[in-house]
Amino acid sequence: MRPEDILIVNDGSPFLKTIGLLLADKGYRTCVTDSPLEAVEELTRKYFRLVIVKLSGKTADNPALLNAVQDLNPEARLIILGEDARLPLEAFKLAVDDYILLPCRPVEVWRRITSCLKALQGAATPEAVQGKLNAANERALTKLSLLFHDLRSGLVSLQATF
Repeated sequence: MRPEDILIVNDGSPFLKTIGLLLADKGYRTCVTDSPLEAVEELTRKYFRLVIVKLSGKTADNPALLNAVQDLNPEARLIILGEDARLPLEAFKLAVDDYILLPCRPVEVWRRITSCLKALQGAATPEAVQGKLNAANERALTKLSLLFHDLRSGLVSLQATF
C-alpha cells in the first residue's frame, strides 16, 4: 500500500494540526500549511491525492486556493471545512468530495477523512493509473504537435521572405 500525500490548509487552529499529526502517525505523508498562499506554493511543487481546506471566510485568497486545487491537481479529492454562513459561493460551485460544516464533533471529521482515504486506496489500481497516464501523454503529444506546427509555419514564412 502506497502512503497517500495529503495537504491540509489550516487557519492556525490546533485542530487540523492534530489531524495532520494523527495522519502522519498512521503512515500518510502530510503537509500542513497555515495560509492559502503557502498551500498554492505546495500545490505547484507536489501532487497531492487529498486536500483538506478549512475556510475561515475572512480570507480573500480562498476562492483562488480552491481553483488552484482543481487546476493543479484535478484528480485530488477535496474536503472543505467551514461555517455555512462564511463559505464563499465558489466553494459550492466546485466538485467537492465532502463538505464538513462546523461546529461538529472531531470524531465526525476523522470518520469522513478516513472514508475518503479508503476510497482513494481502492481507486489506485495499476490499470486506472496507466489509463490516466496514457490520457495525459496523449494530451501532451497533441499540444506539442500543435506547438511544432506553429513553429514550422513561422519558419517557412521566414524562409520564403529571405
